[in-house]
Parts: sequence; structure tokens; C-alpha cells
Amino acid sequence: LEASDVGGSAPRARALSNDLTVTGSVMGTPAYMAPELTATGHPEITSDIYSFGATLYQLLTGVLPFAGETLVDYYYHHSYTPLTPPSQRGVEGLPADLEALVVRAMAKRPEARFQTMEAVVTALDALFPTAERPAPLEVRRSGRRPGESSVSTPGSETSGIAASSSAL
Repeated sequence: LEASDVGGSAPRARALSNDLTVTGSVMGTPAYMAPELTATGHPEITSDIYSFGATLYQLLTGVLPFAGETLVDYYYHHSYTPLTPPSQRGVEGLPADLEALVVRAMAKRPEARFQTMEAVVTALDALFPTAERPAPLEVRRSGRRPGESSVSTPGSETSGIAASSSAL
């Protein structure tokens, strides 16, 4: 039995008996791992905030914040290479405040990052007021065959569209 995280590029750890991983193994996707995890291996909420920032960076730019071919490459870049701001990756029209949020979330030192996800959400809310957001999808499963659901936006004409749950 082998276990790896969702990212797929993480090192794999062989499971022994009922244990999920080998003691001392590194878990996580190196492309998104906070610098302190390479030194201490002890995740904190600020480690997750760094990973969230790296994910947001990739969503905004289409590329990973740092490239690497080996674990050591990723560890080095996350720990020592200055982050190229998203606006310098050819992203046009990126709000400066959103870029600042990403850069702060990916600060090398944990104490320079947002200290809670609530603080990140508050900062995002300030950038994108609720009135400017698209309506959330409404998923209803009643009256459908197993594996199907009705997906629609509130008040839309497409409330009868069925989608396979595997496509969601």
C-alpha cells in the first residue's frame, strides 16, 4: 500500500501494518510547502497559509511560484529565492491589493504572514465585496437518480439541468 497526497508530486511513503506513513517521512507537495517545513517538519496554521498563497499564486499566474526538478530544488527556492510578484509574470489587470495578499501569504518568515485564515478571508472580503461576487451554485439531489444532481444558480432558468456527481 502506498500513500501520497492529492498533489501527486509528493514523495511517497510506504505504509507499514496499520500505520499510514513511515515516521520521519515528508508529506505534502513540495511545490506548495512552506519553508519552515523543511527545517522543522512541524506544520502550523501559517504553513497552511503559505500553501494557500502558493495555490492562489498559481491560479492567478498559471505557473507555480517556484520551479524545481527535485525536492532539494523546491526546498531551496521556497526558503531562499525571492518570490517573483504575480504582476511580473505577465498578469494584466491584477489588483495591487490582491498581489500584496499573495506576497504576504507567501512570506518566507511565518511571523510575516497572515496569522489566521480568518485574517486571509477578511482581506479577501475587503478586496471583493459580496455584491460583486457571482451567486453560489445550488446543488440539489432530491428526485434524481443516484450519481446525479441538479445544479443551478439561485433564480436562474436552468434549474432543471442535471449533472453527474462525478463531474462536480
